[in-house]
Amino acid sequence: MQFRPACLVAATALLFSPSVVAVPELVKLPYAQYQGVALENGVTQWLGMRYAAPPTGDRRFRPPEEPFPKHDVQSAASHGTRCLVTGQPPNATGFGEDCLFVNVQAPTRATPKSRLPVLMWLRGDGFGDPQSYAEVNATDFIARNGHDMVVVTFNSRLGPYGFLSRVDGMTTNNGIRDQTKAVEWVSRFIRNFGGDPEQMVLGGSGIGAQNVLVHITMYTGFRASFRGVIAESPSFAPMLTLDEAEAQYHRFAEQMGCSSRGNSTRARRSTDEPTNDNSGSSRSSKYAPGGKDDCEKNSPEQNSFGKNPSGENPSGENPSGQNSFGESPFGENPFGENPSGENSSTQNASEQNPPQQSPEQSPEQNPEQNSEQNPEQNPGQTPELDPENIPEQETGEETTAGKNTPECLLALSADDIQKANYKAVMSNPNTPPWDQWLPVIDFELIMNSTSESFKSGHIAQVPFLMGNLAANAGTAFLHRNASSTETVADYIRDLYPHLTAADVEEITTAYPHVNGTCVDPRGCAQRVIHQLHQESRYTCPLLAAAEGFKKAGVEHTYMYLWDAGDGLDDYSHLGARQNVETALLWGPEHGHLPASFRPGGENHPSVMVKQRYWANFVRSRNPNRRQRFRDFEAEMDAGGKKVRLRVWRVWFVRQRRRLVLRNGGETEEKTTKSLRWGCTFWNRMADRMRI
Repeated sequence: MQFRPACLVAATALLFSPSVVAVPELVKLPYAQYQGVALENGVTQWLGMRYAAPPTGDRRFRPPEEPFPKHDVQSAASHGTRCLVTGQPPNATGFGEDCLFVNVQAPTRATPKSRLPVLMWLRGDGFGDPQSYAEVNATDFIARNGHDMVVVTFNSRLGPYGFLSRVDGMTTNNGIRDQTKAVEWVSRFIRNFGGDPEQMVLGGSGIGAQNVLVHITMYTGFRASFRGVIAESPSFAPMLTLDEAEAQYHRFAEQMGCSSRGNSTRARRSTDEPTNDNSGSSRSSKYAPGGKDDCEKNSPEQNSFGKNPSGENPSGENPSGQNSFGESPFGENPFGENPSGENSSTQNASEQNPPQQSPEQSPEQNPEQNSEQNPEQNPGQTPELDPENIPEQETGEETTAGKNTPECLLALSADDIQKANYKAVMSNPNTPPWDQWLPVIDFELIMNSTSESFKSGHIAQVPFLMGNLAANAGTAFLHRNASSTETVADYIRDLYPHLTAADVEEITTAYPHVNGTCVDPRGCAQRVIHQLHQESRYTCPLLAAAEGFKKAGVEHTYMYLWDAGDGLDDYSHLGARQNVETALLWGPEHGHLPASFRPGGENHPSVMVKQRYWANFVRSRNPNRRQRFRDFEAEMDAGGKKVRLRVWRVWFVRQRRRLVLRNGGETEEKTTKSLRWGCTFWNRMADRMRI
């Protein structure tokens, strides 16, 4: 599918034509009707819509399933419950297992025929930073940039809920499957909100950007359903092998008292059952592996991940062979599997002409939609429970885990899991909490580590805008008591356990600990850790990814360096911060930002400049042009001040130039020889680092 040059022009004409009817606030989908809210700034939003069934009860640790049909109008006025976050204290308000919700914000005057570009944003759920918990509000971003795009955000499972895996009888990478399910949802339904699924750009920051890179490596050539990618400071975290995931599963089971050795444990049925509203849950999540590796394996036939007594298919396949919305327009998966976990027979052979199903389709035309009234028609799907009629479950009952370890894990409450997870994560100060649960190289969704996929050219060929901070992303959470070279070596071994002793010695030699005066108040070893963390996890893998894109034939690759900091910021010793950079995209009105980035502040123009470059890329896949074949934008109005826009040149392997966004304007720089040497050093070890 090629981008249509006249598409944006036609979309703008339709958008403001008096002869067309705007998208109503009440949007009808095949499984539910959602009532949105029109705002005064010309943007309408639909928040907290389900894109999948609640992943609770027997659906915990399973691929996402189709949302259950609802026959009454659902309010879309507020965000749904957020997914449980690693390292988060138990009982946090607004978090829970029932969290698979999607949000759409679109121009109020858009119509189903507007075919507006779509930015689908993967949020980075970090640890300990209030900005990580803020809900994305893109309404001002849309309003400031011409009301000619649609923004989509969504939740996906994290921690053990999304990444607990077994080799036999349990699907891997359910958190990634949630994300592909959400992308599929956009492909099916975004036209109802005025968007064009053929103009979807996938974007994210931090861990969200890391997930974006995972999606890039799941496809080759032009088979991805998205048409461009934005990655802000992606973290190249190590990935697990299947054997490592299996060992982690058994450690987790033993930690939770669900060891397959037959010990007795108190198992409580989770009360975090599906609900019909978007009210917050007091449940919270995440934990790190701990314990022994030698637990016995269970027979999959004896638990709910294998042959389920209820008749459910453990792979998440639909017994009827077709999903409840007709065939999926998500496109062919290069591995012959549907990333959402559905049967590959439901996929559409022609991505250019995705089938559409009328929202008015009757239950007779689609028997699965009638499963709520006739559950026997679809024995593989559990009907959504009315919260007023949830059967009482006995608590505190003594059960024997024995060979039913998966059933024991299903019976645990989210609170129990979260308490243990929080304790385990906080016990290891050397490893960032978000590295405790990682994607698995399962040879189904993920064929190799991210770096190896880029090196081999196993990537989607789409335009790419990506960059990182000049400072050290994530350093506020790193090894707070670093004081010696040995501490640096310990940190390296914790972060990259597969490096050899010779590798560690080479790294500590290349990054010597100097017992001198440091700007960082926490010591010189801390500074060394910051530098090697930045170069090994962010800067060097990202530059290698840019090289991979160019070698794969992607012409439009745009690189940047974000260096806009605030000297009055409490964290100014860390330089420009990732959460600040991310919040600037949506505007200072919707984030906890230093005063200099707010209207009237000296750094406020950098907010407007970033928004314009990013908006242009969403619209045309080129940060310099609002429309694909129009002239470059030479300047813009930034809060009453005319600001010149530098032409952002594509990345060339020989020149290696990137745009630098800093206080006082933009400039351009060529990567230094010392940085290129350092990156050669890290890239040589990338396979053993598993990044």
